[in-house]
Amino acid sequence: MQLKIPVSVKNANDILEYGYNAQEKLRLLHNAEGQKVGEGKITLDQFREWQYSYFDPRSDAISVVIVNARKQLLTSNKYAIDLEGDFI
Repeated sequence: MQLKIPVSVKNANDILEYGYNAQEKLRLLHNAEGQKVGEGKITLDQFREWQYSYFDPRSDAISVVIVNARKQLLTSNKYAIDLEGDFI
């Protein structure tokens, strides 16, 4: 499974933001599903099956997007960081 990035999201900064937004939306959905367990609407086994079949593949796909965007930003050399002089 892959996260489909909209064509309007082009640079690494925007891709990273998109990935983090997708991750947050998925986290909130995970919490809502977990709440259903607490309310007795679904069983823990049903929740675990949902995690395995729905949540985990999407979480993994989002992680790939985030990692790749971070790698691209970290290797861009756009900013020359001076670890001695840039801290006060």
